[in-house]
Amino acid sequence: MNKKTISYLRLAVCLAFVITLLIGMAAPSLASNQMNSTNALVGTEQNPANAAITKCLAMGQETTTPGVTFTFQIAKVSLNDQTTTEALAAMPVIGNPSGGNNGTLTVNYTSADVYNAGNNMTARANQTDYLYKETQTLFPSTVQWTRTGIYVYRVTELTIPTYYIQDATRETLTYSKAQYDIVVYVAAKANGTGFYVWAIGAYPILNDEGTQTGSTVGNPSGKVNPQPGGPTGGGGGGGVGNGPYSRMIFTNKYLRHGSDNPPVNPNTDHKFRISKAVTSIGADSALYFNFDVTIQKPVISTKTNYRVYVYEGTSTTPLAYNQITANVQNQTLLNYSGYIDMPIGTTVRFMLKHNQYLAFTNIDAGATYIINELGTQYYTPSYTLTKGGVAAGTQTATSEGGSLSTPTTPAVVISISPTNAWIDKADFSNKYRDIIPTGIAVNDLPFITMIAIAAIGLGGYLFFRIRSHKKDEVAVEAN
Repeated sequence: MNKKTISYLRLAVCLAFVITLLIGMAAPSLASNQMNSTNALVGTEQNPANAAITKCLAMGQETTTPGVTFTFQIAKVSLNDQTTTEALAAMPVIGNPSGGNNGTLTVNYTSADVYNAGNNMTARANQTDYLYKETQTLFPSTVQWTRTGIYVYRVTELTIPTYYIQDATRETLTYSKAQYDIVVYVAAKANGTGFYVWAIGAYPILNDEGTQTGSTVGNPSGKVNPQPGGPTGGGGGGGVGNGPYSRMIFTNKYLRHGSDNPPVNPNTDHKFRISKAVTSIGADSALYFNFDVTIQKPVISTKTNYRVYVYEGTSTTPLAYNQITANVQNQTLLNYSGYIDMPIGTTVRFMLKHNQYLAFTNIDAGATYIINELGTQYYTPSYTLTKGGVAAGTQTATSEGGSLSTPTTPAVVISISPTNAWIDKADFSNKYRDIIPTGIAVNDLPFITMIAIAAIGLGGYLFFRIRSHKKDEVAVEAN
């Protein structure tokens, strides 16, 4: 090898060293630029980056929260792209050890966890309440990192049942199928005494339904910010998807509802009813009154229709198919099994006569309703709403023949009792106008009759008393 060749080799080695040094110096800066976004975390020795998992429990509005514990698994994936037994053994277990290469963290809910407009860890939208809770932090100071490098963990939710569904026809709990890969960048402390979490990136691999999101560790645009307390470290903003919580979110759906099965006992098998009664002398008990009914479901419900049966009087058996043709304007909604298939979110015209009621069986807790009774000549409508077993004050139309609607802003929410302790109701009554023959109101006749009877009785008494008195006087004179 000649001197020129040796000189070139020395120059190449020097250049390689310089380039390596420059890359090494620039790497943290470049990585920091990549990680310093709203969807990633960068820490320091004094304030290492950390992460948490958020559980969102979505329920029909005003549903009683079940007592349930949700468990998340944090499984080891790789260390510096190595998946060997030795590499995984060098990774610390995150959370409580659960065997093998896995750790777990939990979130607990109780009936005390409810929607609160002033609490930005809760939100309400589309007839649904969203209750957010975070786990403890994933990387407390007690975690023992073994070396610098890139640690990858996969976070999933375990379907460990701590809340047992007693009757699947009446309540549904759907677990999240989401998966996140969380990438932890561990750096050495400047004084060489240990290691700290310099940066964290979290990537949603599967969504709550279990389908691919398109996000990967190599796709930085897919990151979410897993910082405890939210991207701003405690800022809020409330609302669905915003607020002071990690954006590594697993959403579970809990829905209380009625059954799709045919009703057996109307006192327990239907969850909401609309009834009709007429009052006053002269009211027509065979007359049908028109109602426009609109019902909206919670967004977490998959139903498209609610089943409506028609009952009459005290019968515990719903009317048959051929008996309810007069109870709905759109005959295509009639089902041969004897119910009306009411589309959700569509206004449906129902007709009811005295002593009939509509019974909704498979309706969801959190559904809202608006009922508008159309005006009927000579009748004044009123209604009483019962919710959660408590009846509100009676509302009456302002004029005879006028229409009357239940509240619209907001619409009334249907609450379903976990124990069949109550049935929500909208009871409508129509008072027939007072009949006034010869100037006397029919409603006054009973009182007038009583007065007349009393007057006749008194007159008879006085007549016989006076007559008896006169006979006594004649007898005295004769003597």
